[in-house]
Amino acid sequence: MICRKCNGCGLCSGDGSFSSPYKPFVEKIHDINFSGDPACSSADAGIAVDIGTTTIAAAAFSLKTGKLIYECGEKNAQHVYGSDIVARINAAEKNYDEVRSLLINQLKAIFRKIVENVSLYFLSKRSGRMILKRVVFTGNTTMLSFVAGMKVSALGRFPFRGPSEFDMEMSLREIFGSEEFGSACTVYFPPVISAFIGADAVCAMTSSFSEDGGIQYMADTGTNCEMAVYDGTEKKLYCTSSSAGPAFEGTGISCGIVCSEGAVVKLSPNGNSFDCTVAGGGNGKGICGTGLISALCVLYECGKIDFHGTICDGGEIKISEGISLLQEDIRRLQLAKAAVYSGLTFLNSKVRNRVSGTLYLCGGFGNHIDVSEAVRIGMIPQFLSGSVIHKGNAALSGAAAMLFDEKMREKGRWFAEKAEVINLALEEDFQNRFIASIDFPH
Repeated sequence: MICRKCNGCGLCSGDGSFSSPYKPFVEKIHDINFSGDPACSSADAGIAVDIGTTTIAAAAFSLKTGKLIYECGEKNAQHVYGSDIVARINAAEKNYDEVRSLLINQLKAIFRKIVENVSLYFLSKRSGRMILKRVVFTGNTTMLSFVAGMKVSALGRFPFRGPSEFDMEMSLREIFGSEEFGSACTVYFPPVISAFIGADAVCAMTSSFSEDGGIQYMADTGTNCEMAVYDGTEKKLYCTSSSAGPAFEGTGISCGIVCSEGAVVKLSPNGNSFDCTVAGGGNGKGICGTGLISALCVLYECGKIDFHGTICDGGEIKISEGISLLQEDIRRLQLAKAAVYSGLTFLNSKVRNRVSGTLYLCGGFGNHIDVSEAVRIGMIPQFLSGSVIHKGNAALSGAAAMLFDEKMREKGRWFAEKAEVINLALEEDFQNRFIASIDFPH
C-alpha cells in the first residue's frame, strides 16, 4: 500500500514511504542510459528486446529520463524444438502456430514481469503506474519473422530469402493479439540484411561502429555467429555468418551452463588438478562459455589435450567435483572457435589483409572473454588481439538506442543498405580456412 489517502495510483505525495516485497532491479549485464524524451510523462516506458536463438534478453527504460530501470533474460522457450535455427524452421513447417505461440507466450510472460517491476519502481518515485509506449524487437531474421507473424519456410531453403526486410512498425496489440499491455504501444522492427544476418547484427553494428572510423570488425558470438568488417575510409561493409553452434552459450556441452551463479568462468592449473573461479563463489555447477574457453587454453597448454584436440590419456577430463569435459565436448568447442577464427580471417582478406583494426566482441558471452586465452586457442586472430573492445549485448544496446533516437534508426538503415553479404559456403577458399582453424595453434 502506498498511502491511506488514495487508491494507490502513486501520483500524490502520500503519507509515508513506499515498500514492496518485490525486488525491482536485477543485476545489470551492462549499464546503459540515454537522453530521455521530455515530451513523455514520468510513467511512460519503453522496452528493448533481443530475441536470440538460445536466449532472450530485455531491458526497460523510462522514456522521460532515458534511465535503465529493469533488465532480465531467460532461455528461449523454442529450444524444445532444437538448438539451431534450421530445427526451428523445420518444426514451424509442421506446426507454425504452435512454434510461434510458444515464443509469443514467453514474451508476454517477460513483459508481465517487466511491467510489474517497473511499475513498482515508478510507484516508489510517485510517478504513477507504468505506461508502455514503445517497444523495439531485435533478433535474427527467423525470430523476428515469428514475432511479426510471418511464415519462415523460405528461410530454410535455397535461395534463403526472408519474408520481409523489416524496418517497419506494428502495434503491440496486433502482435500479442490483445490489449493486455495497452492499446497505444508502437513496436519497431529494425532492418535485417539477409536470411542469416538479422536485425541483431544491424543493431550491434549501429551501437559499435563509427561511420567515419578506420577498419572495424564485429563478431556477435551467438549460436549463429554474425561477423562484419567495415572500412570507414572507403565506406565498405562486408557481413557474413558462420554457424558456431550453441556451445559457447553452454548448450550441447555435457557440463555446460549459461553464465550465472555457480558457473565456472576461469580455470588455472594446480599440479594435476585445476583451480576454478566460480561466479558468485562456492562450488561450481557447470562451465559457461568463458570458462570453456579458459578450459581449452589450460588443457592444451598443460598437455591434457594435443593440438588436434584429442584427450591425451583417453576418457574424460575432470575439471572439479561433478564437472568433467568429454572428447565430444572438446570437438564441439573446436568447431565453434574455428567458425569465429576462419570468418574473421576471411573478412580480413576483403580489406586487403591489413593487420590493424578494432574488434568489437558482442553477445553476453563475448563480454567476458579473456582475449589472450581466445588468441592462444585460435579463436581470435593475433592481428586483432591488441584492439578488442567488449561490447556485451550490443544488439540490445542498439535496440534500446532506437527507442529514443530516430538518428539511430537511420544509422541502422544506412548499415543495412551498405552491407555486402558474403555466403561463406560458396567461397572456394573458406572450407580450407575452416578446416585449418580446427586445430590449436602449434
